[in-house]
Amino acid sequence: LSLTLVCSTPSGFEMQGEPPRYILEMIEAVQRGDVERANELQIRIWFDGSFREPNAVDRDLREKALVMNRIPVERQTFLIADMQPVCPLDPPAIKRLHEVQAPVLVVAGALDHPEVLRAADIMVKGIPNARKVIIDSAGHVPSFERPEVFSPLLLDFLQDSQRILQV
Repeated sequence: LSLTLVCSTPSGFEMQGEPPRYILEMIEAVQRGDVERANELQIRIWFDGSFREPNAVDRDLREKALVMNRIPVERQTFLIADMQPVCPLDPPAIKRLHEVQAPVLVVAGALDHPEVLRAADIMVKGIPNARKVIIDSAGHVPSFERPEVFSPLLLDFLQDSQRILQV
């Protein structure tokens, strides 16, 4: 048993500072029913983040992401999942990190929003058997953007975790 957290924030994590670039505009586009604009803006949040412009991200990658992301944007399921957790934790996860006993891999993209990187630091400090990896040249979806780095990293972690459990 192990846990891999990719660009995650635990429940109860309070964001500080500026919200992600494009987030307010994306919410407005959703409210207007402008699916195309909302989809584009969400991909900008995930891939461009705070540090890149759209032309700095591989065009084919961006096109694939736009196609994959369209259905949840049309159905607004991404907003429901973010705003209304199915099973809100009480107390929130941020206060229970020390209870996690499984090996944990915390992964973040170096170009993701700074608050996601801060959350990764908090989780690694709070979870007893956690390690953190930051993937260079990746935003909020490093498994999609840098699979050649992410996949071997994950496989190594899973193999190491299996060895630990067998001892």
